[in-house]
Amino acid sequence: MLPAVLVGGLIAFALLLAFEGTLRHLVRDARRSFQWLITEDDSLPALDPEKLAAFLGGSFSPELGWEPIPGSTGEDRAPGVLSTYSIDPTGARTGPPDGPPATVAAFGDSYAFCRQVDDDQTWAAVLGHHAGVGVINLGVGNYGVDQALLRYLDRRSELPAAVGTVVAVFVPETILRIQSVWKHWMEFGNSFGFKPRFVLEAGDLRLVPSPVKGAEDYERLAEVVAAIVDDPFRESRFRRLQFRPPYLRTFLRAPIRHTMILTTVLRGRGTDRVLGLRAFDRAFARVMRSNVREAHLAYRDSDATALLTAILERFRAEVETDGRRFVVCVIPQMLDLAARRRADRTYGAYFRRLSAAMEVVDLTEALRQHPAADLYVHDRYGGHLSVLGNRTVAESLAKVLG
Repeated sequence: MLPAVLVGGLIAFALLLAFEGTLRHLVRDARRSFQWLITEDDSLPALDPEKLAAFLGGSFSPELGWEPIPGSTGEDRAPGVLSTYSIDPTGARTGPPDGPPATVAAFGDSYAFCRQVDDDQTWAAVLGHHAGVGVINLGVGNYGVDQALLRYLDRRSELPAAVGTVVAVFVPETILRIQSVWKHWMEFGNSFGFKPRFVLEAGDLRLVPSPVKGAEDYERLAEVVAAIVDDPFRESRFRRLQFRPPYLRTFLRAPIRHTMILTTVLRGRGTDRVLGLRAFDRAFARVMRSNVREAHLAYRDSDATALLTAILERFRAEVETDGRRFVVCVIPQMLDLAARRRADRTYGAYFRRLSAAMEVVDLTEALRQHPAADLYVHDRYGGHLSVLGNRTVAESLAKVLG
């Protein structure tokens, strides 16, 4: 007869093996419909040839990572909302045809570009209609302020002489985006997204160009990825949350997160389409809340804030060298507003300190004057600004730029 201790050990081992097998099955099953569950197969994801060809022939940029296609049009869908946008021949978002001459140029992310509203409903268009301030909208979706700076450097000589103000518009999450090189490690599934970034060396900014210059680099993706050394998200986010044998080890790193996602996604599969989509939305909301919290806490990291400050100081110096005024505009996402106390202590405190060195407009308080449900278009990502949200931004900026 085997000793009781040995029998107990064998039973425990068998239970662990059973749990590992079940967990692996559940993760792989849920992964097929939820990109934020990643496994060892995602370390070097297969690239869809047709989608890659469309990206390379469209918005791909070897210098910036991506940028809008001049002369293109598109649409954004959210529950109950369909908006359209168009890009003019210069690569800027199309403004009102009867708007005033441009005296302001905006660079930044999708909150500068104004996703999920029509061309005549953006805060830039509203500024033109109601405050007589013409704006050239050069925002680009998913940009960090590092890419916004590089786009300014690329476009500075093309801006009309009447443009006397440059506004850098971005969400607080930019503090994470400026540290990213391969977006897939930060936003699981964004496997085409490679970008340049700046690093600080002895207090000076050094540009690290995008590691992808064209189709040939995507063909040797394994070599390109292996050579990236300046992206902290490979370890801090991707590897930490990536399921790989033993899956149990990954599960125990973030058990609440993984349990919530697995149960929500798999339960949603057993319902009708509407309830299933709601389940996926809840899972996405959990991921987005975690990402926003990580962004907030980064404002307490001295290395992260030093890099952001250096980029903004460089941006200001370049703009002022051109004889223009530089304004920083921070627009919170809906989840930023929801975390009021933490936001005030983290990014709010940082931008209050920064305002002693440069002109900063933090729109958090202005947006808090309205119900958050009215300010944003609701989708699984938390949504971009609604028509009211864009109008509120325009009213605040009119006081500064008018």
